[in-house]
Amino acid sequence: MFGRKAREDYKSLRIFDLSTFPSGDPVENLSLEHHLFTQFPNGGREKLLFYINETAVVIGKHQNPWKEVSPDVLIGGYPPLYRRFTGGGTGFHDTGNVNWSFLASKKDFSQEENLEIIADLASDFSGIPRREFETGERGDLFCRGLKISGNALAFRGEKALHHGTLLIDSDLGALSGSLCGLGRLPGISVAGPGVDSNPVPVGNLRDISGVPMTAAGFVNYVTEGQDQLRTELITEKGPNPRVDPELSQRYRSADWHFRRTPDFRIILGDDCSFAVHRGTAVSECPELALPGKQWDLAEPLQYAELFELIKEISAGALTAPE
Repeated sequence: MFGRKAREDYKSLRIFDLSTFPSGDPVENLSLEHHLFTQFPNGGREKLLFYINETAVVIGKHQNPWKEVSPDVLIGGYPPLYRRFTGGGTGFHDTGNVNWSFLASKKDFSQEENLEIIADLASDFSGIPRREFETGERGDLFCRGLKISGNALAFRGEKALHHGTLLIDSDLGALSGSLCGLGRLPGISVAGPGVDSNPVPVGNLRDISGVPMTAAGFVNYVTEGQDQLRTELITEKGPNPRVDPELSQRYRSADWHFRRTPDFRIILGDDCSFAVHRGTAVSECPELALPGKQWDLAEPLQYAELFELIKEISAGALTAPE
């Protein structure tokens, strides 16, 4: 658990360049955040970033999308899937969910103090007493027993990035429906390396407080009302010149989002499984008699075909050929 610190312990000592991203495009925002981290100078002034993505599912760098994300989402292509460059679990993004990000030198980095700042801002904005916010063992923020914020870390040389989300008025039904991958379906298990998400009950600040509020309102509150933070707003319209085109290409690539997943197996029983290598599945079920058959799971139609086959096998509808 993280201990509570009085505000003056850190806010009087830490000065930030505060930035907001005007775009709602997850590719642009993930690319820009990654670029700013890559270019962050050793010993540079800390940055605190806020942005709001359009609806998307964002998995951690070391996660398996087929294990974490609903087949309906991956087959239907909505919400779109992205893989970030930091670890941690899967997040659901929409216009009711604020993304926050701290960039700092390692010597100035403090996960505990960062979470204190986010909790203070959430409390001040929502009117919920600060004592009702607490930090869990994984560094997630909770309010009245509901998770309102998850986070992840990255370290490169002498610099650190700490980012996360804050649920303000997100679509929790869509969140729940999106984060139900093969690993959570009955009769199916997924075996292989990777980081698993840790599902817990979540809540919006709007619902917890009983007061109408929006994610955009939170960002406006932070940028206009926090005079202890040095403000440098990114407000350019159109293509942002600070987005690295190579990073943007990566975050639009199926190779990055899907095919970089480590090898794994979809197991349906003692005698039936599918081996997956770089996103391509092959049958290990002798009774199916499908020699050489492959499915590129990054292609929605091929994943849909395999998923239907998996459901039939799980339901016992398929029998060995005569």
